[in-house]
Amino acid sequence: MKKLIFSLALIFCAAILAAAEYTLELKVNRPDGVFKAGETAVFTCQVLADGKPAEGIEVRYFCSADNQKTTRGKFVSGKLWTKEVSLNYPGWVRLGFSIHGKDGKMMKITTSSWRRKVLTDAVGVGALFSPEKLVSVYPEPADFDQFWAGVRKELDAVPVKAKRVPVKLTGSLADKVVCYDVKVDCAGGKPVSGYLSMPKNAKPKSCPAILYYDGAGVRTAGKDLARASFGCITFNVNAHGIENGKTRAYYDKLKKEYYLPKGKVGYPHWGKEDRNSFYFKGMYMRVMRSLDYVKTLPEWDGKHIIVQGGSQGGAQVFAACALDKDITYAVAGVPAMSDHAGCLAKRDSGWPRLYRAGKDGKPADPAVAAAAAYYDNVYFAKRIKCPINVNTGLFDRTCVPTSVLAAYNNIPQTTQKWLTIVPDGAHGAHHKPGMARREAYLKSILQKR
Repeated sequence: MKKLIFSLALIFCAAILAAAEYTLELKVNRPDGVFKAGETAVFTCQVLADGKPAEGIEVRYFCSADNQKTTRGKFVSGKLWTKEVSLNYPGWVRLGFSIHGKDGKMMKITTSSWRRKVLTDAVGVGALFSPEKLVSVYPEPADFDQFWAGVRKELDAVPVKAKRVPVKLTGSLADKVVCYDVKVDCAGGKPVSGYLSMPKNAKPKSCPAILYYDGAGVRTAGKDLARASFGCITFNVNAHGIENGKTRAYYDKLKKEYYLPKGKVGYPHWGKEDRNSFYFKGMYMRVMRSLDYVKTLPEWDGKHIIVQGGSQGGAQVFAACALDKDITYAVAGVPAMSDHAGCLAKRDSGWPRLYRAGKDGKPADPAVAAAAAYYDNVYFAKRIKCPINVNTGLFDRTCVPTSVLAAYNNIPQTTQKWLTIVPDGAHGAHHKPGMARREAYLKSILQKR
């Protein structure tokens, strides 16, 4: 009987251990993780179980500088673990951590670095060294502006005609807001599609407009009914111009069979050998046309247009701000399509990594490199005039920080711009300061009505 009780006690203790919420407290000795080249960054790691220091947990880590040489190691939790790292050139260092049980299997870690509380296999922290000196090494196309003027001309040949279908709303905002499933004619083979929302019975010229652009993937557009209820026009634009409001199975099928087929080339690389056939030409046409459409709405106040998006949506924001001078405020989170030529500088390029460097340090595919330059945030950035908020996470391995900084550094100094750096942020790094500034901007507009 005693043996049974003892065995049950062991099982109970094991269950408690398994149920513990593990977090890693990761820090670098500067709040923003920014250092000058040649300075030393000091990283620390502490394993916590239910918020208290945990002992005897195996931690494995890697340390990588600019996607080059990676070192790996491990330690057992207990004392505060530290590591010193330095770079003598402008660049990025990241450290990734995972925890493992006695059987060697990876255990789940709870983190809030993705804007919300999630369970993940690995977390990390990073540092930037002299980030203000990060620049693209690929020359800007001499006819960059002429090319996009030609795209604008193609778009202008198609009249701004829209079809909108009322969407039945339920809940507390149903009596305050109207919403439409919208399709707008566009050049490039697909319409603009999305959800348009605004206050019910909005008066002419009474509403500022907010346009939201989607990140990568295949899904329905969302809806921002809350800000519509505050007095805004909100237009959530589908990245692909596809149907909205369908089932998850519908979008999973589209993704699997068409946009992102497993083992085959997905849409981010379609037509990348030529600037006119690249998939993002059509997407950026839809960005431009979505703005055209909002400006035809009688409820728009004729003054204020805000654009917002993250990752692929952040790339669309950069393009929008460069190609439409009526935008008055922007929020671009962890923007993709930045510094395609990062690989030529022995850095990682931003998503979707359109080409690689050859052994000679030149593009392995010169045609792709030439076409990609017309779709690089580095060059769109130079043409941005409106206030813009940008953020990056120093553990973002998708839209890497060096690519974001290469673009951000090209935004003119005469433009109001803000950069939020989250040392332990991954691809979903929070953008609290940028969002707070956007809300303050909106509030200032709505109070004056």
